[in-house]
Amino acid sequence: MRGATGFDVSVPSGPTSPPPADLASLFECPVCFDYVLPPILQCVNGHLVCAACRLKLLRCPTCRGPLGISAI
Repeated sequence: MRGATGFDVSVPSGPTSPPPADLASLFECPVCFDYVLPPILQCVNGHLVCAACRLKLLRCPTCRGPLGISAI
């Protein structure tokens, strides 16, 4: 099916989103395993870390990349 813009807007069949438990695990701090709450801080590659652990880190614990100061 084509939308007003001419792009295909069909919805794929089958499960496309992870189960809620897997989705919640995306918001776990890799250091303390608590859920990351705002402000949500991330490295330059997008890995999350909680604000409390960010104060103790020089590099991302997931990829060892530099930690930015960007919050989402």
